Amino acid sequence: AAAAAAVCAVGMADERTVIQGYVTKLGAVVKNWKTRWMVLRKDGKLHYFKKQCTFGSEEPQGTINITADCVRILDWRVLKRDGLCKWPSNAPERSGFALALRNGRVFFLFCESARKSRRWMRALRKLGANIHDEDLEGLGPLAGDDSDESQEEALEADLAGLHVNGAGAAATGGAAAGGGAGTGAAAAAAV
Repeated sequence: AAAAAAVCAVGMADERTVIQGYVTKLGAVVKNWKTRWMVLRKDGKLHYFKKQCTFGSEEPQGTINITADCVRILDWRVLKRDGLCKWPSNAPERSGFALALRNGRVFFLFCESARKSRRWMRALRKLGANIHDEDLEGLGPLAGDDSDESQEEALEADLAGLHVNGAGAAATGGAAAGGGAGTGAAAAAAV
């Protein structure tokens, strides 16, 4: 039953999905950039897959428990200023960010646009009970991009409805809240 909770939960978004889409990440072992279908769930878990999949069709490549394990989100300005990552030539300007986990692992990520990157960072920050926000002052209202306005409004409404407390995000659907596959260091090590 625990493994079933970690199976790809989207092709079509459901009520437990906060945000989903393609995000490119730097591999942990082989240091190359890999585009993955990522799904952030209301239980605070970020699952990533080799390709977009439908519910129950495949196991994730990895899972990060954002609520329990993510301690910092670094936006592109900090990464650029501190020279923490060499971005590939196809990474759009201002589209990169990183997730620092309590075990020391850092996930370097970028989206197809700066706007999508900000959406992901806001959603991740909302679910990350342990995230330090000092590097995220610029994640307020989006400007300069009129595309996907209805999708943007839906995301904002979903984020406004989430509740995060000291124990983590309020989970809906008990199966995902049981700590199944992909928590802690084991999930961070999976690439």
